Amino acid sequence: AFCLEAKKQGKTLFYCHTEAMWGFEYQTEVFNLCDYIICCSTALAEFTQARLTSPYTKCVVIPDMSEGPHPTNGIQPHQPTDKEQLIVNYTGMGGNSYLARQLKPIIEKLGMKLVMITEHDDADIKWNRDTYLQDMAKHDIAICPQNYQLQPCKSNIKLTLAMSLGLPTISSPLQSYKEIIQEG
Repeated sequence: AFCLEAKKQGKTLFYCHTEAMWGFEYQTEVFNLCDYIICCSTALAEFTQARLTSPYTKCVVIPDMSEGPHPTNGIQPHQPTDKEQLIVNYTGMGGNSYLARQLKPIIEKLGMKLVMITEHDDADIKWNRDTYLQDMAKHDIAICPQNYQLQPCKSNIKLTLAMSLGLPTISSPLQSYKEIIQEG
């Protein structure tokens, strides 16, 4: 009802769309009333645009950016040091932490240690909005595994957070990652 009234008043409508989910009761109608659907990745914009019926609704990509506090705001970016054991970090919420756990034997076989920063009970460090960037910056390498075949529309936030801290990254070939990674 709000969107219909706003359109009648000549308002420009934007919708921030961050997950490749479709089928909610309101979604098709609301999305097609909007002028712009802001998507966090190219893949999500393509996924969404294909489902729209309005020729006037356009999907626009505004990639996720590193979220604060930014390293220049009191957080010291990662500084490579010579040490005996490198620490590999996974930071993330939700269900993809199992992908990082699957890499743990490989990481340990290479003589490194995996540290998990998540909200899960088995986290090495509990995720805290106020401290997780400082926690990440203490490690040597960030891994950014994603189930890119099941979830191809995810944003680049994991990668940009690690990169903003100066961490070298190893990631899955998710389209949003490949759009910003420069090998080496």
